[in-house]
Amino acid sequence: MRIKPILNKKLFLSISGALFVFIISLPVYSIEDPQIPSPEDKPAKLFVLKCAGCHTIGGGALTGPDLKKAATFQHSDLLKAISRMQEQVGPLSKEETDELAKFLESEIADERIKKESQRIAKLEEAKLDPPNTKTGRELFLGSKPLKNGGLSCISCHNVASIGKWGGGKLGPSLETAFNKFGKHNLASAIENSNWKVMKETYKDHPITKQESVHLVGFFRSIKDEPVKETGIYYLAFSGIGCLFLYIGIALLYKKRLRGVRKNLTKK
Repeated sequence: MRIKPILNKKLFLSISGALFVFIISLPVYSIEDPQIPSPEDKPAKLFVLKCAGCHTIGGGALTGPDLKKAATFQHSDLLKAISRMQEQVGPLSKEETDELAKFLESEIADERIKKESQRIAKLEEAKLDPPNTKTGRELFLGSKPLKNGGLSCISCHNVASIGKWGGGKLGPSLETAFNKFGKHNLASAIENSNWKVMKETYKDHPITKQESVHLVGFFRSIKDEPVKETGIYYLAFSGIGCLFLYIGIALLYKKRLRGVRKNLTKK
């Protein structure tokens, strides 16, 4: 009578132990598992690829206005506005135009953009080298040429970490570019710029996705550097140049008068 309970207890412990080992040996699956890509949000993806270089939804104005208020527009007005933008972003099908209009009417469009941007970034970053600040700086300065032969950024832009004379003055200084645009919008603006000058300049010499990754990394590294005004150096240099020019003209003019006096004296 005493043996049976002992056997039952041993059997129970054995089975319990086996179940425990079996459970902890099972693979763990999570909704956030990076190996399982989230589903594509097609309208949000269209916005990220075509519109994010110039517009945000709730993030403030970039080169184009903030489209947060677009949710209050009439659907027909949105369709017309999107159709007009095809001149800048390229042709869109009727289906894509309608999808974008409906997307802009969504109250959670900004959240969808953020999620889709992250999804795209994860897929792309898996195929690319991580951002390299040194390479990004070299691409900006032109000491490392762009793969497709485009002009280096310094041709038109300046940043605080460049020497006293800075870079070009045609475009704005880019110390605050990362803070203003953010990682994904800045990458989109670099690869698919809709600024008139840049669009024409890089039309046949596009900046690659890998190059944009390095450039964004560079802009991120200088995002907290103070904006540097280089105008004073140009003003000082121009002033000195004008002074020497004035002295040179004065000396030549003085000699010219002496020559005239000599001729008058002889007569």
